[in-house]
Amino acid sequence: MRSKVKVPDNGIFMAERFEPQSPAQIETEKKPHLMDVFPMGDGFLEHYRAIEGKEQKTIEIMQDVVYTFLDQELKNTRIFKSEALGAEFPFTVVSVKELAAEIFLHYENLSEVQILAEKKDEERDEGKRETQKMEFIMSSFSSLRGGSQFAYAEFAIHQAIKLLPRAIESLKNGKELEDYKIYTLGSPTNELGNMEENFSLQFKEKPFEAIGKLYAECVSSELSKLDEKEKNASITFKGVSMGASMAAETAALLIQENKVTQETGRGDLPKLALNMYVPAALNESFLRKLQVPLGFVAEGIYQFATEHGVRKVILGQGEFFDKMYRVLPENIRPRMDQSQIKRKTEGLGALKKAVMSGSPLPEKIKVSETVGVYDPLMFSMDRKRQYDRRVTERAGSLGANILPSKKGERIFGLKMTHRVPFFRNNEFKRWDKLAEIISSLKKQ
Repeated sequence: MRSKVKVPDNGIFMAERFEPQSPAQIETEKKPHLMDVFPMGDGFLEHYRAIEGKEQKTIEIMQDVVYTFLDQELKNTRIFKSEALGAEFPFTVVSVKELAAEIFLHYENLSEVQILAEKKDEERDEGKRETQKMEFIMSSFSSLRGGSQFAYAEFAIHQAIKLLPRAIESLKNGKELEDYKIYTLGSPTNELGNMEENFSLQFKEKPFEAIGKLYAECVSSELSKLDEKEKNASITFKGVSMGASMAAETAALLIQENKVTQETGRGDLPKLALNMYVPAALNESFLRKLQVPLGFVAEGIYQFATEHGVRKVILGQGEFFDKMYRVLPENIRPRMDQSQIKRKTEGLGALKKAVMSGSPLPEKIKVSETVGVYDPLMFSMDRKRQYDRRVTERAGSLGANILPSKKGERIFGLKMTHRVPFFRNNEFKRWDKLAEIISSLKKQ
């Protein structure tokens, strides 16, 4: 019989087995995952399988990791509802601590193991208390099925796999494990979302500001769950494409409301870092109303033609969402009557226009931007020359890809188009490291 993981309020993970198992039973009795398709993760796996010399055992371990990640995202899918604004959207969260514990149990053959037992508060050195870390991913969406709680799951998978080796090693060695929570925020324009008339009007008028208010309320709700000893939490916003401007508006509002800070040295508020990736609405070219929509088309054609991982994501989404609705609780279902279809469609149209019109950064926020020097939505010959000059003059230095900024934000130029390239060799070296650590857990 498979083990179960309890996560009680006191922070202790316990693994319970009702019957002792042999290594052979562990190996053969595989618990099925909640779903058998995950295009966002399958894109990674397809690239990983294609690497020459990759052992089947290693591939199977990483497939289990990816689908355990999906299990966590499905189990933690929720709908955030704002009564004040009149809107709802889907979101999910993955706890690296819980994910590591579940993966750990897939390979350990113990009848009863206390995976993590946190020290009592009175025994803990408060000066060494780990900072609660939380990450919020805000994505781009252009269709009714876009803006789901799995949008840009590549970012969440990347971060989880980056953190899992340390987490699993800590479990293996019986050490206290810090947590890192990765949230993915969906959209009220998604099938699972809901837009009342008042919010719909606000969204059509100023979409970035409207969703910034909605996201700020959601983030505030999650921050309110922290206890007093976690008020110095470390928060990261990752906004992607048009989601970058949503993240900026959310950050500005939370700072204004004194819910977070970007000031160093303050320990009374969560510290916020704002990272914007390929922020399409920051295109300052006078041709942006033409460049942005044509760039979207060009990028889509290029990625579909050259990246089989991207094709896997695009072609597999229909089957994935159909199966997802059968797995989620009955109270989480599409909200798509005629009034919702109308409001959501109009909202998406307003959002596209807002991107083409441009959305300047709010004042008094600190930002790190990552831009692709070959991004068709934001391509600038001047920026390309600056990038070429920097990497030539400062080859090998840490600041070689830092580009000049007019407003003080940090801008990092990368040799990429609009899509952040996670399907690359350095990424899969992390996969190898994680697979090696997990493999060492197996009983011989």
